[in-house]
Amino acid sequence: STLPSDISSTASTMFIKFTSNATVNSTGWMATYITTYANYCSGVTTFTAPSDTFSDGSGIYDYISNTDCRWSLEPSNAATVTLHFTDFNTEPEKDKIRIVDPISSIYLATYSGSSIPADITSYSGQLYIIFSTNSFNNASGWKAYYTSTPLGVTNNDLQNKLTVFPNPAHDKLNISFNLTGKQKVELQFIDITGQVVYSTITNITGVFNKNIDISSLAKGAYLLKVVTSENVITKKFFID
Repeated sequence: STLPSDISSTASTMFIKFTSNATVNSTGWMATYITTYANYCSGVTTFTAPSDTFSDGSGIYDYISNTDCRWSLEPSNAATVTLHFTDFNTEPEKDKIRIVDPISSIYLATYSGSSIPADITSYSGQLYIIFSTNSFNNASGWKAYYTSTPLGVTNNDLQNKLTVFPNPAHDKLNISFNLTGKQKVELQFIDITGQVVYSTITNITGVFNKNIDISSLAKGAYLLKVVTSENVITKKFFID
């Protein structure tokens, strides 16, 4: 007649078996149970390595209801960050991953369902991922990894001589650097969606100095790409 102490399962199931003999009966028993949901992810997880892997955290199980988790991809000195999904299965239109460029606060994509999304690239060098679910119909979740490309890679001397000002800019952007000999130079401005919004090609000898009208471009983060006969360098700038 002594009440047993509480007992907890170390897994996600518990099996209870009641047996009695053929002679003595009694009033029996009554029990209640409670469950504790696994905390597969929480808050904001920040990554600063050039590349890494991450997931919703549920492993071989389904993710839980009412999830709200975030990942901030901030690889050091990155020109671009690309997100690649390897597994994807969420409740369509209800349990969603939203991908944001945190520099411009622009939503780049929203994904749900069972099709693996296409790769998505941020040209600001950062990405912010939000995973939110409702109270019903959970699924196996998702896995992903990211890669990044560094700023200004092939010629440190040219990178050090590249001047971009003012930064942030408003109506005009001045770009200057020194070259050895006569070279063909291409300048490109790339926005956060990867679109080339400005491009020019010229042949120069020695000093390159150009003042560019940017008044028609939207506010936000851009990637300057300088392609010469010998090198390719990149640099971020902002329009306010």
